[in-house]
Amino acid sequence: VIEVLEPEEGAIVTSLAREWIQLRDELLPVIRLRERFGCPPGGEETFVVVVEAAGRRTALVVDALGTQQDIVVKTLDVVRGSAVLFSGATVLGDGTPALIVDIGSLA
Repeated sequence: VIEVLEPEEGAIVTSLAREWIQLRDELLPVIRLRERFGCPPGGEETFVVVVEAAGRRTALVVDALGTQQDIVVKTLDVVRGSAVLFSGATVLGDGTPALIVDIGSLA
């Protein structure tokens, strides 16, 4: 994670059938996680999380942010032929399971 921001109204634009956001001197592709994971519409997507993987930056639009935590990641066995969107899982301090998104698989 490079940075987190709350984009201004109209900051995300569509061009060439893709969404983009201008962040200082850089034009970043936008990925809406709700759509990518096939979640139903709803909830307010209010934050943009700028991530970098393999030297490429991407802006992820998310509904909410949690706090930073130290976790132990358990790798997932991927079913052959399935989409590889998650690299692992963990159990949070309150006992809630959480999947770890594989950033490299999103672009």
